[in-house]
Amino acid sequence: MSQDHALSHLIVEFYERLSSWEHAVVRDKGLTLPQMHTLEILGQTAPCG
Repeated sequence: MSQDHALSHLIVEFYERLSSWEHAVVRDKGLTLPQMHTLEILGQTAPCG
């Protein structure tokens, strides 16, 4: 396996594991993934008031 192929494989594996974990977290909270991402973005911005 070439070094580039090995790196690509590791990146894909990381993404799949992260995605699986992320879906499990939002499912336990009763949210959809887009809802959770929206809350993350809102939490990183300054208050709107």
